[in-house]
Amino acid sequence: MEENFGIQAGIWPLKSSEKANLLLYLKGNYNLYHGTLGGLQLIWAKVENDEILTPDQLQKQTWQLRQILHAPVVFVFNKMESWHHHMVLVMMALSYILSEKVLYKVEYPLLSAYDIREVMLNLYSAKGFTEEELLQQIRKRHKQRMIMPKKDTS
Repeated sequence: MEENFGIQAGIWPLKSSEKANLLLYLKGNYNLYHGTLGGLQLIWAKVENDEILTPDQLQKQTWQLRQILHAPVVFVFNKMESWHHHMVLVMMALSYILSEKVLYKVEYPLLSAYDIREVMLNLYSAKGFTEEELLQQIRKRHKQRMIMPKKDTS
């Protein structure tokens, strides 16, 4: 990691004396390791069963591990359920859309997810629009949005 990213990293198993202080279900559900990442001391908790933990369970177990081992905890999962995978991808897409809207808020204050989708489709497919044609379409939609009457919410 240091060679590729310039970040020092290390990992080693917990000592037997440290494992002795753990609650039984924490010992059984995780392989636990000490580690460093960029100078930060961490606990790596590799999940060892197929049980799907709820956010509340993870929060509780994070708190317990931090109290006992005195370091932030990083969970490592062997597999991810398809719904969780989908939600991660949705969150990544939303993050990308938000970053594009922030980046172009002055030039294109009405930039929408649809506009960004159109740009992406044009870039990565054979639609054939030139950059200027694509920007013209976006500007036209923005003008239409600006003249649309506001809905009465009262």
